[in-house]
Amino acid sequence: MLAIARFCALEGIDLENFFASAHSKFGALNILVCSAGIGYRLTLDQATLEEFDHTFNVDVRSIFSMVKIA
Repeated sequence: MLAIARFCALEGIDLENFFASAHSKFGALNILVCSAGIGYRLTLDQATLEEFDHTFNVDVRSIFSMVKIA
């Protein structure tokens, strides 16, 4: 059975409950595709700490969280 779920990991989704629900409904997770990435076209001296944090959260932290919990 093929099931596809699409969401933004930064929208406050409870990942543990999301994957628990998916496991109970569909069984084992065979494939997980984590595709995320953003970027600002700024030089280092132009970028703010908030822009860096947002980029890191989307590009790295969301992927790490998904893989760890899945």
